[in-house]
Amino acid sequence: MLSVLERYLPGSHADEPGPGNSSVEEPVPSSIDRVESGDSIPFFDQGIFDRLTGDVSAEFVPQMVNLFIEEIGDRGARIQNGLTTLPLQTLLDEAHTIKSSAGAFGALKLQTTARAMESACIQEDRVTAENLGSILEKQIQRTLLIFRERLEILDRSGNDEVDPGHSE
Repeated sequence: MLSVLERYLPGSHADEPGPGNSSVEEPVPSSIDRVESGDSIPFFDQGIFDRLTGDVSAEFVPQMVNLFIEEIGDRGARIQNGLTTLPLQTLLDEAHTIKSSAGAFGALKLQTTARAMESACIQEDRVTAENLGSILEKQIQRTLLIFRERLEILDRSGNDEVDPGHSE
């Protein structure tokens, strides 16, 4: 299962806009500005989820979704419980794992916020990391609802197909 997930984890961000990836230097908005202006980023991308689940046996999909739900719930709780007290490196590690898992499962808004939090931790910007951690918690709760709904759909459909017409 991990080998399948690794295919969906982001490797390089060289093709993404940002400092040094453009011939024209533009002001870089703060991490919080990018997250808050990311209203066009969906919470859930059905296409990414379908590609992931298409690469594994149908019997493993509910296990994978349950593992994802458990993982982001646990890591989100660790972040919230230690947002102001944990070392930045620990917050970075938690944000990095959430970012990677969220991307693999199609939880794009969560991935974007976790990436911004990870970046703030790398830059040792504790205030921004804490602010993003608060946003991340709300997004984790919404993401958990979405994926629990997906799990119910999988259970109802006998794991044949997730409702392709429904996206967040």
